[in-house]
Amino acid sequence: MRMWTEFCEPVAYSGMTVRKIMVYRKPEGETCVFLYPTPDAQICCADEWYPDVRAALAAWDGVPHTGWTEIGDPLPGCQEDAFEPVRVKGRADGDPQWGTFEILRDGAWQPYAEQTVDFRSES
Repeated sequence: MRMWTEFCEPVAYSGMTVRKIMVYRKPEGETCVFLYPTPDAQICCADEWYPDVRAALAAWDGVPHTGWTEIGDPLPGCQEDAFEPVRVKGRADGDPQWGTFEILRDGAWQPYAEQTVDFRSES
């Protein structure tokens, strides 16, 4: 299960600014919270781990947000934090090219490039 929300205002977090989060309960039961620097970011800039969804939601309780939107789990071999099916290029073949991604579009894997973002806050 994955769900995400956008914050009403930017949130300062470890020297950067966070605008949205995704909560993902992994099949093994542990829960990840992925943090995103902009409302349109597709891949996270940081993550946190919690024993369960309740603990993850409690950690972010009180931060005004737009409401939760549920999305499907990632496809096998894809990035857990990506909103679309994105994977490390070559990973499926046992030859990962770390830092290079591809996205599934119209049934075929294509090169993927997200804008480089400076995650540090302005203040």
